[in-house]
Amino acid sequence: MIPTTSGIDIQSVADAILGWTAHAVAFGTIVAALTWLVIRLLGKRASPTLQVALWSLVLVKFLVPVGPGWSLSLASSYERLSMRASSLRVAGAAAETGPVFAPIETANGAVQADKMVAPLWFNWKAIAAGAYVLTVVGLGATRIRGYRLFRARCLALPAPDESTRRVVSGVCRRLGVRRLPLIRISDEARAPFVTGFVRPLLVLSSRQLVRPNELETVIVHEVTHIRRGDMSVRCLQWVAGTVLFFWPVVAWVNRRIDGAREFACDQWALRHGKLTVCEYARCLLSVLQPLQVPRLVYQPACMAGSPSTMERRIDMILALSSRPARRPIWGLFTVAILVAWGGFTLTGAAVTNGGPATGKAKYLPTEKDMRIHADAVYARVNEYAAGDLNGDGQTTKDECWSFVTAVVLQQSDGVLEEYPDADRNSDGELDLVEAYQFVRGDYDIKAVHKYAQYELESAKKSGDKERFKELKAEAFAREMEAWHFVLDRRDRLMDMMSTEPSLEKVKKIAAKMAKFEEKKKSAEMAGGPKLASAMADISKLKAKAEDLRAQAATLSSEEAEGYYNKANYLEQKAATLSAKLTGALEDNIAKLEAAGKHDEAADLKGKLAELQEL
Repeated sequence: MIPTTSGIDIQSVADAILGWTAHAVAFGTIVAALTWLVIRLLGKRASPTLQVALWSLVLVKFLVPVGPGWSLSLASSYERLSMRASSLRVAGAAAETGPVFAPIETANGAVQADKMVAPLWFNWKAIAAGAYVLTVVGLGATRIRGYRLFRARCLALPAPDESTRRVVSGVCRRLGVRRLPLIRISDEARAPFVTGFVRPLLVLSSRQLVRPNELETVIVHEVTHIRRGDMSVRCLQWVAGTVLFFWPVVAWVNRRIDGAREFACDQWALRHGKLTVCEYARCLLSVLQPLQVPRLVYQPACMAGSPSTMERRIDMILALSSRPARRPIWGLFTVAILVAWGGFTLTGAAVTNGGPATGKAKYLPTEKDMRIHADAVYARVNEYAAGDLNGDGQTTKDECWSFVTAVVLQQSDGVLEEYPDADRNSDGELDLVEAYQFVRGDYDIKAVHKYAQYELESAKKSGDKERFKELKAEAFAREMEAWHFVLDRRDRLMDMMSTEPSLEKVKKIAAKMAKFEEKKKSAEMAGGPKLASAMADISKLKAKAEDLRAQAATLSSEEAEGYYNKANYLEQKAATLSAKLTGALEDNIAKLEAAGKHDEAADLKGKLAELQEL
């Protein structure tokens, strides 16, 4: 059993951390790509403010990949595609006769398995999750400390004179910023900047104090950052860049936000400042040298921005004079796009099995709920005339399988388009057996059992009864969830029904499948691959025993004793297995003869004769 600390299951915690990270990276990247496409399609209609808002939604998606359920959300679309793809894992011969989960045991009682559960010290999930958390905590602590030192140095700069304070106060009053920011003057910084989330700090360059028009314009630019709430967006960028430090898409989104934010402030500076377009462009070039801030420190909103985006900003500024003024309706357009896009990207998947919009599933992974769910599907089938073959007023599971199979065969092309792996032999068509097993959900349940085998093997071999019991309960819950999926899929298949199948067609399907199952059972009674495998094992055991006796004949009596003992053990094991198979075959022969199936009984007698000759 994986160790726990203070009652916390380390494996579960590691799975949760890695699962959240993978989910955040996957959905955040998808939303980033879609947002880029939307902005490209909008073109010039996408204002800088709208771009900042859209890219900020991407960062929110990176940090909060889940949300309240909505049927029109990106997550719901993804779930629908996943449900189609998950149908690729269907086979076997299970039926709704109740929970059929049980570990597959060999003759000596050991559970068969392909894999083993790794110990904690070699559990890559726990190691990866621990390393990730430690890195994020260390990186976050380093950045917080760097920010505090940077802000302390800024606060130590000299305060402005009264005339500069009056200019800042007047700009704040014009732009509707009620609280005056802290103001400092720097002789080293060429570009002004704003930093601070709770109490903004405006740092001005002393070189602009001697140019009144330029001073007022750059103050408008920086105060606009405060008015727009850019400090909150900077904080969001900082958190996303820290938590997902390893993912380059987050850094790319942050650069997009930085460029759009600075251009939005450029527009306000030209609208409310005293510089012309050309003068403002020259002002930007004069402050081109970027602010020297350590890489791991919270970056302030700086007018100089990134040198890589400065050329584009200047081009856009020079083009401003040729653009018509935006009408008020564009504000409503922006709000409508944000609401629609936010709803589409930030909400989660709606409950697909008919549960309430709160996200709580209608059916729980329990045997009771599985039976309730099955009864609901049977009741739907019972509404059709061909759904009750014997006319007793109730639809049984066999009648349900036959009816839905008839539905599937009527529109097999549409079913294959949505569930391509229902075609097990890949011949491009659905035959009766494929459709019937697909409807029953044989392959889904078999996949669940196979997945659980290696975990049960590890727990049973280690003698950890508590862990074995725990894993068996988890496997049972997974089986119930698989049954819910199969039942939901039957509902979906019936939704695809264009015309109701006739009673005669459903009866023919039921009769053919009854014969198929009977032949299958007879083949199993006659031995099949399992009997052939067991007979091969007996031959190998006897051959190995003979080989050991031959080797013993060439050795001294003392050395040969061990070989003889091992040969005796193998021969005894072969005899035990042979006796067990002989008894099973004789019982099956008697059953077949009693049922009048003399041909099958004759085949089985031949197998018995082969076994006795070994």
